[in-house]
Amino acid sequence: MRFRSVSLALAGAALVATGAPPAAAVSVSVPATAIVTPGLAQQLRGDLTEPAVAFVHFRSGSAAQRSKVLDAAGLETVMAMPEINTTAVTGTLGAIAALKTSPLVDHLQENTKLEYFDDTADWATRTRQLQLPLGGGPYRDGAGNILDGTGIGIGIVDSGVDASHPDLSNRVATNVRFACVPFITTANPPDGCYPTQAAITMPSGTNSDLLSGHGTTVTGMAVGDGSASSGYFKGTAPGAKAHVFAAGAGGHVLYAVQALSYLHRNFTSFSPAIRVVNNSYGGAGPYDPLDPVSLWANKLVADRDVVITFAAGNDGGDGSTPLTSSYCRNPTPGIICVANYDEANTGTRNGDLDVTSSRGLAGEATQKSWPDISAPGAFVTTTCGRLSGVLCDSVGFVLPSGAHEPHYGDASGTSLSAPLVAGAVALVRQAKPSLTAAQVEDVLKDTAHKFVFGAGYVTDVNDAGRTTSSDKGAGLLDLVAAVNDARVGAPGDNVAATPVTIASGDGGDTVFGANDIVSVAAAPGASGVTYTITVRDATNRSPVLVPTVSVRQQINGVTYTATASLTSATTATATGAATVASIAGNVVTLFAPYTKLGNPAVGDAAYNVFATSYLGVVQDAAPGPQPGLALDSLLRPQAVHFAVR
Repeated sequence: MRFRSVSLALAGAALVATGAPPAAAVSVSVPATAIVTPGLAQQLRGDLTEPAVAFVHFRSGSAAQRSKVLDAAGLETVMAMPEINTTAVTGTLGAIAALKTSPLVDHLQENTKLEYFDDTADWATRTRQLQLPLGGGPYRDGAGNILDGTGIGIGIVDSGVDASHPDLSNRVATNVRFACVPFITTANPPDGCYPTQAAITMPSGTNSDLLSGHGTTVTGMAVGDGSASSGYFKGTAPGAKAHVFAAGAGGHVLYAVQALSYLHRNFTSFSPAIRVVNNSYGGAGPYDPLDPVSLWANKLVADRDVVITFAAGNDGGDGSTPLTSSYCRNPTPGIICVANYDEANTGTRNGDLDVTSSRGLAGEATQKSWPDISAPGAFVTTTCGRLSGVLCDSVGFVLPSGAHEPHYGDASGTSLSAPLVAGAVALVRQAKPSLTAAQVEDVLKDTAHKFVFGAGYVTDVNDAGRTTSSDKGAGLLDLVAAVNDARVGAPGDNVAATPVTIASGDGGDTVFGANDIVSVAAAPGASGVTYTITVRDATNRSPVLVPTVSVRQQINGVTYTATASLTSATTATATGAATVASIAGNVVTLFAPYTKLGNPAVGDAAYNVFATSYLGVVQDAAPGPQPGLALDSLLRPQAVHFAVR
């Protein structure tokens, strides 16, 4: 796929249809009976001897009659799709133009070039509260399994996947690519090849994402299990399995169509069964109900009861014109258009919509161009492919990050938001398998968190009694609210807040024992949280500087730090979120009342909790690396969480 050269928001530049520039003009006058799409009409104003690929949509005729029409025009069938009355053909533009006079042909469509659209995100959506013993969780399905996607298959149509990545090696159940082979006849398509009819199944644990890396990031957002980060950077549904259909890194609509049709035709062969299919690509312009991507998406919903997620696109806008992807505007219930929410790397649930997220047309009576829902996708950390030995540098898509390499990078775009929602669909369908695709969409939209940024919420003309908006749809995905909805009713364990060990075991000696952290624990109580920090030797201290120890955490997107200054071996002074500090032997105790922690609700989570010690510079961190690398712990907090009460 071709990537835009833009600034930081490049990571995740969406699949956008772009027509090739016309060649030297050779005019032709052909009586028009069939409809010709604008993109193909532009091509037909060029050199009619040029080879091309197009979609022929038939209005009538048997298979034999249709073949006769194509043969008479000198066209070769690339892919017959009788299920949607469409055939992809290749030949000269003049031969394609000749079909306009056939009474069997309804309309003709070009094969457009595509581009890919393109942590704390899971706290903003409250996904981790589903899967951890806090805030009423973990929540479970009818068999008692924690809601992590167990037993659910997620289809991903993208550039492929690096299934050798540690986070994905046990999560990719299918890795199929559609080969682009040199064309051997006279009618040569624009890129010199077209996909073979047979899909190529990649060997287990291999890489089908050879040029772009886009599909690897998308797959990680949905099912990554965090193996390379001790469970920290996980996808939304780390227990689900991915069925990846590689449409290639330089493809056209035809490749995505081939992947969707293969998925539909071989649907019963995939295990676990596919319940949702993610599509982080799109086409420019208005929604075309006869576009083959839309036709196959509708068939997957109707025939297979599959939920379809599409990325809204990364064209931004101010609501004065509709900029969401054409595929995303499909009004079929069960097809979800996802906008990009920015949780500012804090997990806040009241952030902004990312400036690049494509907006719908404000004031549109039908609301068809509006996104359905929002999910985090602004500079999220996710898996990245290893391309030709270059780590986390997916040809400009994923930005390398020293704190996250070699297995992760930072990316941004609705391409990341959409698979997050696909993972959410997997969790809801695990909790309530009987829900239809349309019902799943309703649950997610009806329970979305109404963050206030941007366009106001108005009555949803397509969902009685609900509200939506032109830029962010129904609001921010909220999985706790979704599984608590009466239509899902997933039971939670409702575990009471208990003392939690944040770190245990000396990570390495520092210069002064008072700054060498051995263990850290947090105990939520009725009125606040008590932290205990054990140091190696409180009497071993600087004769000049005052040692300090701090515990930092995030609650509802806000960072709170409780600090104790060890003014002597027996006296400590509290600052920051702490109101009481004491030291007894080698144990420092801090107390932070809830009034200084943002007055969290019962069951709210504190997350990314870790401790540091300071003596002019950071001396130690827990949990964290060896001394001298403590800054890395600040950049990459460990996966420690507890319910504040």
